Amino acid sequence: MKTSIARLLVTIGVCELLSGGALAAVSCPASVAFGPATSPALAAAANCGYGSTTCLQPGQRHTGIDYPGAGNAIAIAAGTVVRVEPMSANDHGMGSNVIVRHLLPGPNCAAVYSSYSHLAAIAGGIAVNQAVAKGQVLGVIGGSGNGNPKAFAPHLHLEIKSAAVTGNPLGAGNQNSTCAVGPLNAQANSCWRYVGTAASPVGAPDSYGYRNPADYLNKTLTVPVYRQIGAGGRHSCGIRPDNTVACWGYNYYGQDVAPAGSFKQLSLGNDHSCGIAADDTLACWGRGDFGQITPQVGRFRQVGAGVDFTCALKMDNTLACWGRGTEGQTAPPIGNFSQVSAGGNWWGGHACALKADNTLACWGKNDMGQARPPSGSFRQVGAGGDYACTVKSDNSLTCWGNNALGQAAPPVGSFTQLVTGITSACALRSNNTIACWGWSPDGQTSPPSGSFKQISAGGYGYHYCALKMDNSPVCWGDDAAGQSTPPGGKFKQVSGGASHTCALKADDTIACWGANEYGAATVPSGTFKQVSAGAQFTCAVRANNTLTCWGVLNDGTAPPPAGSFQQVSAGDTHACALRTDNAVLCWGSNQGGEATPPSGTTFKQVSAASLFTCALKSDNTLACWGYDSFGAGSTKPPSGRFKQVSSSRYDSCAVKEDNTLACWGFNYAFNGYLPLPGTFKQISVNDNNTCGLKMDNTLACLWSSYGRDLLPNGTFQQVTGNGCGVRTDGFISCFGVAGSR
Repeated sequence: MKTSIARLLVTIGVCELLSGGALAAVSCPASVAFGPATSPALAAAANCGYGSTTCLQPGQRHTGIDYPGAGNAIAIAAGTVVRVEPMSANDHGMGSNVIVRHLLPGPNCAAVYSSYSHLAAIAGGIAVNQAVAKGQVLGVIGGSGNGNPKAFAPHLHLEIKSAAVTGNPLGAGNQNSTCAVGPLNAQANSCWRYVGTAASPVGAPDSYGYRNPADYLNKTLTVPVYRQIGAGGRHSCGIRPDNTVACWGYNYYGQDVAPAGSFKQLSLGNDHSCGIAADDTLACWGRGDFGQITPQVGRFRQVGAGVDFTCALKMDNTLACWGRGTEGQTAPPIGNFSQVSAGGNWWGGHACALKADNTLACWGKNDMGQARPPSGSFRQVGAGGDYACTVKSDNSLTCWGNNALGQAAPPVGSFTQLVTGITSACALRSNNTIACWGWSPDGQTSPPSGSFKQISAGGYGYHYCALKMDNSPVCWGDDAAGQSTPPGGKFKQVSGGASHTCALKADDTIACWGANEYGAATVPSGTFKQVSAGAQFTCAVRANNTLTCWGVLNDGTAPPPAGSFQQVSAGDTHACALRTDNAVLCWGSNQGGEATPPSGTTFKQVSAASLFTCALKSDNTLACWGYDSFGAGSTKPPSGRFKQVSSSRYDSCAVKEDNTLACWGFNYAFNGYLPLPGTFKQISVNDNNTCGLKMDNTLACLWSSYGRDLLPNGTFQQVTGNGCGVRTDGFISCFGVAGSR
């Protein structure tokens, strides 16, 4: 998947907005002017600046800048308000807080977020989705925190970060409270610091998604230029004109913390990065659980980072590979080579290299023939997921391996450079335009128009980036499909699908956002009572109690049944609905019996999953039917009386009559998951995550490794397992993965 050529400075990876929202080839601002954060201008506290250890306990570092005194908090630049949080007992010490999103010049208008905390009052008219101007008053400086309007001496705490959350933007793995980062101590419940100890201090705030305000305040940022741009799974890096490296994006594994020094070439894997330094040594950083960031000692010409392994071309033109080698991908052939590309997918890796005589060699996983290259003379090779492509000596393209999604069927023409993802690929034509092919659920095979000098693909090829002729970058494709960016307005109910989200508005119409390749986000006209987003389709109960569905269900457009209904649930490839006479009807795929409910039984609520369905019976007991996924007891619910049930591909949870939770399925049977503690009004389960509405109307979530964002403060009336909730004021907040049902 990760293809590189030293002489072309090619790398593969992903460019992703820090904030969420559909990635597209957009026109980014040429410049953004930042100003001060207070009016009148207040001096920053001398002992409590960004990264300071002098205003906290030993080992702790401050995540922002404090401005003591009286006055107003003002927007540091033009932007959009994304969070407004009045002081509450669970505000984690931040008090009344406003967060503003600012689009930046550069790749895809990447964003940063400015956070203004401890306000005495929020300015009138400041609301979510409101545009604000530079210098606009956001609130009155105060000392609010933990529900107390005078918890602290009056001061503004300003943070600039990579996500719209009150505390730690990236949710570090050792984080055991909503706002603490690092080893916990007595002060770990405070969001305006991240916490270490004198014996075990934590690193720079940048490692956790914070940004140094000094890099923005009173400065004008312009479009950056790079010698080379590369992208990884959720991060990107570029070589600046002075040959230093800049990285941005997701940083959980430290993949954004590039080493100092000068570099010649970069290649970004899914969660790690590697670069050839000016002295020809190799440096790698980021995720290293398979040893993929521990290169051999020596000097190198070119490096190619794969999903979880890395290969490099040594100065003597031989190959070296390291990292995960379960399929033989770290055992390269002997001989002389001129270029190497490391590919692979979730199930294994392979690599290909261009020999000194311009023929090809491939090794590693070969279940689809991806490691059996054609004969002939070639200029460049790219290893994809379970296929590979090459630029031939006549500048035409050829591919081999899996072609189920068209990824091995390149266009005709003359090309100078090639990059490959898991299921799609792009190439630079001889006229400097871009052509792409393969699977395109989020527009990754629809490149921007114009002339380019370098392209990059990665993060499984769901995003692509290119360097324009003026050395400015542009990216396109998936960015979690935009499902973390809800539309404005007030809502009654929200439902998260596989890569789209739909919500019932206050006027009973429906709004959907996110991936729309199958029409799942193209809402019909009319008014509705309830909506349910499935994998590639959506269903809703109309105001007259009939059903309507849109998108693709079970590889077709199977219509819903006629009749009068009170609730519908859309699963992966089937759907079920509760009739007004309390019987359940199902339609769509029935390969596991998931669309065959028990007869002669009445129900109160139904939840369609993947190959099974669960429902709450009229006597408040549970019933499940269909295929017992993984033999984990998916269709064997617990006994007892319940109020509500939610099922997804792997797991189910239900609210008991005493408002505690009972859960069952794959993750609870085999992965040691435990139900969320406490009492709840409502529960929602998606593929690997669970969110619940607590009795006090706050949220609690159990995330998999794909959802580490902090939960929003405030109260809610409903939540989905994918990370969207309807607040008690009717506005929607999305957080966490916000993308899978």
